[in-house]
Order: sequence, then structure tokens, then C-alpha cells
Amino acid sequence: MKRPPGNDLARLRAEEEDRLRMRQNIAAAIVLIAILVAGGWLITQLRTSVRIEMCVEAGHANCSPLQPTTR
Repeated sequence: MKRPPGNDLARLRAEEEDRLRMRQNIAAAIVLIAILVAGGWLITQLRTSVRIEMCVEAGHANCSPLQPTTR
């Protein structure tokens, strides 16, 4: 006994929708990760800027962040 052709078409459409949904979910995850990374970088830069600004406001002369030296 053969299946009705409409059933196969519905199944194929459902599979294509699932693939599209999967691609959209992956794209959304990539965008979310990029936003989180950019937010973390921005917070780090703002903290450094605030520390330097507070140091300058306190009247200290050597406020630039020190770079680690290798021995």
C-alpha cells in the first residue's frame, strides 16, 4: 500500500521548517555570544578608565596601568 502524496509533502515541509529553525537558533546563539563578549570587554575597559580617572582626581602623578614585565 502506498502513502498518499500529501503526507510526504507535509513531512518534507516540516523537515525543512526544522532545518530553518535550527539555522536561526544557531545564528541567534552566535549573536548572543558576540554581545556577551563585547559587553565583557566594554566592562573591563570602563573599569580601567574609572581607576585611572580616580587616580588622577586624587592628585597622583603616576596613574597609567603597569604592564607586566618578563624576567
